[in-house]
Amino acid sequence: MPWNADQLVRSFLYAYEVEFLTGLTGIQTCPYTTTMTLADNGMTLGGVGSVTFSQPRLTDCGEAPPPPE
Repeated sequence: MPWNADQLVRSFLYAYEVEFLTGLTGIQTCPYTTTMTLADNGMTLGGVGSVTFSQPRLTDCGEAPPPPE
């Protein structure tokens, strides 16, 4: 089936984990999510220009650690 540029997903949920350390020892791992949005570059059909991220959201963690930088 041929690819169609209209089928490109431009906004999706991105999940990642942040590991907090004391020295070189991991003390806590917390999952975060953010919405990742791909802008059309306006030149190539289906091309991707800039990428933006929403404010990260902590999804689950025991005690709230500092937010990721």
